[in-house]
Amino acid sequence: MLNTQEFPPLPSQVQRKPKKQPPRKADPLPLTRRAYSTSLNDLPDELIVEILDYLPGIDMHHFQLLTLASLFFCTPYPFLRTTMCNKNIASHVKSISFKYGPNVHSDRPRYVPSISDKQLIKDSLRSLEIPNFDWKKWASECNDREVDQELIYATILLYTPNVTRLEIDDGAAIEPPGRIPRWLHHFRKIANGVDFGRVHRFQHLKSIRVDVQYLKLRHLAPLFKMRSMRKVTLVGLFERPSTAESAHDELRRLFPKRSSLIDELQLEMSYVDDNVLNVVIAGIKKLKVFRYWSSTDHFEVSGRNSDDYWGIGGQEGYEPYDEADASNSWFR
Repeated sequence: MLNTQEFPPLPSQVQRKPKKQPPRKADPLPLTRRAYSTSLNDLPDELIVEILDYLPGIDMHHFQLLTLASLFFCTPYPFLRTTMCNKNIASHVKSISFKYGPNVHSDRPRYVPSISDKQLIKDSLRSLEIPNFDWKKWASECNDREVDQELIYATILLYTPNVTRLEIDDGAAIEPPGRIPRWLHHFRKIANGVDFGRVHRFQHLKSIRVDVQYLKLRHLAPLFKMRSMRKVTLVGLFERPSTAESAHDELRRLFPKRSSLIDELQLEMSYVDDNVLNVVIAGIKKLKVFRYWSSTDHFEVSGRNSDDYWGIGGQEGYEPYDEADASNSWFR
């Protein structure tokens, strides 16, 4: 009887030890889902501005987000706060469009400023160092929950030095007569060379479009004097003829010959007397484009008249434009 232990095993019967395998890496731990999702609001403002540079057509005129078609691009008060505390964001604002007047956007809830918001507005307005400027009253009205939105828009303009394009729908009458909107008051101060503290001079503003409502050329004259302005569009301008020589003399004073540097003037749905129009055009140094859509239907429907401009009936009672009377109560 053969003893298998006395014979060596055949090669096929040898039990080979498995080769040592390299240590296996531990499987990565599964990612735990955060309790909340990161949104655009979680990013710093500076990063958002950089991202917007890569997106085409992001401006008020060609806004591509259809979901925001019926919404504000930005709410006035929070945006004012942002421009005050972040000069980098304010410097990137190139186009602004705003509308104001009775019942404008009355269906939208108003922002209620916090105590820190109010203090920020006060400190920022004070830092502008505008001579003879009641910054306390201005700040108090900005912080009022029932503030006139035009005041907020006018304040935003003080902090957007690189704006190149403005669209303004003036929805309020000039009350009392001779009172001008605050935003237009800024332009008048700058055009007249008045010391305006640390406020910029709209050095980059090239185009403005205004739905003028009750505003007249005597109010809008500062727009033509801005050195960077190249295009002025006025909608709904109504200037009646006048036989009063004092009225024409006053208009010539506001529009000196060849003093304006704009090269494009558009008058839409407007009616301007030929004599008035001649004075305005003569005041432009080198006009390249002139478009005039003459219409009186718009004024007949709304019942407007220009008695407050030329005097009663456009004949007697004309009073020259008094800049002192037109000043706002915030400026002493």
